[in-house]
Amino acid sequence: MTTPPHSALGAHIIATTAKIISEEGIGAATVRAVAKSAGVQAPQIYHHVGNMDELLDSVATHLWAAFRTAQGKTANPVHGLYDAIEALIAFGIRHPELYLRTSMPRNGEVSGLWKLQIDYLRERVQQVAKSRSEERRVGKECPRCV
Repeated sequence: MTTPPHSALGAHIIATTAKIISEEGIGAATVRAVAKSAGVQAPQIYHHVGNMDELLDSVATHLWAAFRTAQGKTANPVHGLYDAIEALIAFGIRHPELYLRTSMPRNGEVSGLWKLQIDYLRERVQQVAKSRSEERRVGKECPRCV
């Protein structure tokens, strides 16, 4: 399931839903509660974000983007891969209900969150492979990688 770009109202609905989930849990994030808290009518949620699965996927993607922004960067690709794996685990621990809900494939597709996280890991593995290839070309070895 891909998360489409959202309007300003859609972004507000997503942020409101994220706040409800962080304060009260995923069970409290009903369409009615989100609409009331966001100051919108329920049909506006469907129009600007989509159904509940799409809303939760958008919330998870929004929280992952904020989480990733807060993560530090490292120049060492191997350390970057370790950091990426730790970030995935930490995100799941910080948002367990949302992570479990969005990790279930729907209609044969993984969530937008999982696609982002797979791409994130793939990028880190490619950086390690490129670095290792370069190290071997110049005759260096990474002490943590041997």
